[in-house]
Amino acid sequence: MAKQKKPKKAAEAPKKMSDSMYYMMLSLTTPQHGYGVMKHVEELTKGETKIGPGTLYTNLTKMEENGWIVQRDDIEVEDERRVPYSLTEAGIVVFQHELERRALQVEQGKLALAEGEKHAQER
Repeated sequence: MAKQKKPKKAAEAPKKMSDSMYYMMLSLTTPQHGYGVMKHVEELTKGETKIGPGTLYTNLTKMEENGWIVQRDDIEVEDERRVPYSLTEAGIVVFQHELERRALQVEQGKLALAEGEKHAQER
């Protein structure tokens, strides 16, 4: 059974999510402990994004307080110091919102480049 702390505030999506938070939430779509999240992010980004312990545990605390992640005490771990976490339903909603925001940014960038190429060809 997953152990969930009562959120301190509403689980609203932030207006802008940091890359560290984004990759952490992406990693937590499957249950992982903190060290596993750090390694997954580094592997996923081919070393472009590295999350240190300070950022990791600050963000885990924020996400847990917001009700976006939950500690998973139903998953056995070899080292009891490693606590697995996973996204909650609220966390999935927040993550989906961020995916939509980032997809819009990509689309806007593609349109801007296409428009720039069009104007360059007209010269």
